[in-house]
Amino acid sequence: MIIKKLLANFILVALAVLCIDFAIGKTLRYFYFRETSGFHYRTTYALETTEADILVFGSSRANHNYVPEIFEDSLKMSFYNTGRDGVDILFQTTVLKSGLERYSPKLIILDYYGEFKKETATYDRLASLLPYYRTHEEVRPVVELRSPFEKIKLVSEIYPFNSEILSIGIGNMDFNKKRYPENKGYLPLYKEWNQEIDS
Repeated sequence: MIIKKLLANFILVALAVLCIDFAIGKTLRYFYFRETSGFHYRTTYALETTEADILVFGSSRANHNYVPEIFEDSLKMSFYNTGRDGVDILFQTTVLKSGLERYSPKLIILDYYGEFKKETATYDRLASLLPYYRTHEEVRPVVELRSPFEKIKLVSEIYPFNSEILSIGIGNMDFNKKRYPENKGYLPLYKEWNQEIDS
């Protein structure tokens, strides 16, 4: 009798957890894919929308150094910068594969700085692709490199958006566009140089 009661309680708790996970996860997914600014928005745009003639891939150096107007004015082609701070070659090639599923860009620029090493940090950075696991087939084999349990973890609706709640909220606010204005994926950095310039 006690075992039956414990089992019934366990099933009820498990169902409650599943319902909460589903409700929160679906809400986060809804707002994630409705962001209008920020790095989530730029990644979604790169994966699902852009059909620019020129695509730039890379991490922070790519994201902050390739000015669209220079390429568009000189080459007379459209431009989008898919660069994202802190990502590695696995992320960049996955975004490229996703784009190639939809169309063929005329020019691809890869600004890669780093080493081709099999490190834990490389796979940890793939967390930024988790929200696209269910909807993008080309993302799945790369995300699954993170751990042997990744498929099981991704049964959860919340897991793909783990620790992204604040970013999702900010990405849905208009003030974020003014805070970090971007130009076709390019995110300029403004700083003041206070030292002498050698001539």
